[in-house]
Amino acid sequence: MRQFFFLFLIAAIIFIFKACDPKQYSYIDKDTLFLFEEGDSIFYSCENKVDAFVIEYVNRSISNSSKSLNVEYLYISYTSLQDDSLWWRYDRDPNNLTVCWGSMESCSMQPSSTYSTYLIGGYTFNYVYTFNYVNGFTDNNEQVNDTDVRKLFYTNKYGVIAYEIYSGELFEIDVDRFPAHVELP
Repeated sequence: MRQFFFLFLIAAIIFIFKACDPKQYSYIDKDTLFLFEEGDSIFYSCENKVDAFVIEYVNRSISNSSKSLNVEYLYISYTSLQDDSLWWRYDRDPNNLTVCWGSMESCSMQPSSTYSTYLIGGYTFNYVYTFNYVNGFTDNNEQVNDTDVRKLFYTNKYGVIAYEIYSGELFEIDVDRFPAHVELP
């Protein structure tokens, strides 16, 4: 009987410590993870022009910044094959998304609060967020170039699927050049 009481006491103590563990975990939905991998090339077309980017970095990690909440983060960056000063970067957790573009270390895009669909090459991309340029560069009396991104269209699974530059040209992802391991929408 004494052994039973001792085992019961140990089990109760373990249960209390587990129940009082204040840590919570927040994960990115697996169905919305980015489909491209490091080293993949992504091509965007506008009439006779093509922009090409290579995925340089994809990383998922758990943040330990809070003692009570651990959050999964996804970091993605890719660089232009034509001009290595041009890049995209995404920082994403289950509740937030930041998309940065350019040759500057400032995030210059803000997402729409709702999503829509977007049709490219006969394929419908769902859950598309629109990002509009935040006029941060001109606040410093700097000139906005015709080739600077004015608006972009983003999905969690495919990243940037289209972008419009200030000259009015719209570049869309070339679905015919997706890597073999990336499923089409």
